[in-house]
Amino acid sequence: MRVLRIYPMANDARFRRRDLALQRRGVEVGLVVPDAYGSDWSVSPVEAELPHWRSRLLNRNSIPLHLWSPRALRRAVREFDPDLVDVHEDPYFPAAGEAVAAAGRRPVVMFAAQNIAKRFPAPVRALRSWVLRRLAGAYPCCLEAGQLLRLWGFRGPMSVIPYGVDDELFRVRPTGDRIGFVGRLIPEKGVLDLADLGPRLLCVGEGPLADELRAAGAEVVAARSTETLARQLERMAVLVAPSRATARSKEQFGRTVVEAMAAGVPVVAYASGALPEVIGDAGVLVREGDRRRLTAAIEEVRADPGDLGERGRARAFALYRWEAVAGQMVELYERCA
Repeated sequence: MRVLRIYPMANDARFRRRDLALQRRGVEVGLVVPDAYGSDWSVSPVEAELPHWRSRLLNRNSIPLHLWSPRALRRAVREFDPDLVDVHEDPYFPAAGEAVAAAGRRPVVMFAAQNIAKRFPAPVRALRSWVLRRLAGAYPCCLEAGQLLRLWGFRGPMSVIPYGVDDELFRVRPTGDRIGFVGRLIPEKGVLDLADLGPRLLCVGEGPLADELRAAGAEVVAARSTETLARQLERMAVLVAPSRATARSKEQFGRTVVEAMAAGVPVVAYASGALPEVIGDAGVLVREGDRRRLTAAIEEVRADPGDLGERGRARAFALYRWEAVAGQMVELYERCA
């Protein structure tokens, strides 16, 4: 089977692990890759075994409103001649409509992450309906996103397929005593709920709250490669994910939580968005916004983590390796091609 994958994050080597895993399962994968996109990780050349076509990405700093070059999309479809086109865009994005149009009569499967029932303008709703009618299948990254697709009228085959985690993280053996946070340093991630921890707090990420966290005594470092992330996870006794839902934003998956689980770092999190679904019984969940209970849970886990770290690692190994993700993708492709 030949599958052309169109997705903005194809510049990021972490996400191409899925494509390489698909190839190991016998899928011929071609990529449409943007000239640039907003990943803050180190950009590496696309692997030689992955044929790819470059496209200019207009308005590339906007997640919902970027646009591909229609000419580049048509050229990739014509030259690769796929059996199926896989589009990693939410179905209400203009870029999703572009990709579906470029696919022509070929079957299309599409990613979905939106898990808030927002009210969109009429033209956006019309585009979304047209895209959903055209899809042969869908793979939301969480249950709520899948439920929303059904609410919007999608009736085709659907599989909830998570993001994967790099194999290198399974080799991490944490020995540190720091309370860790990994992710964008923005209010929605709830990181300010940890500011009172002072110098015990290790924040791995970048964002507008970095200076405020440093002023509170926290250590703030950037990690732009898997190797750097692994070194920081080794320093942690617990990873905290205090994400808070807002009217416009809710945790859609929680990749950083899965990375910590793979590394054997015990996880404490607010029960927000998709986090309970992702963590399962392999971490400690606290009612969203209950800062007192969050702090108590952190101290309890630091004092006696029990088998939380290994339970998290086992769950990540079973569900979130790229090999496991690729297996689910192949099953969906075979149903839809």
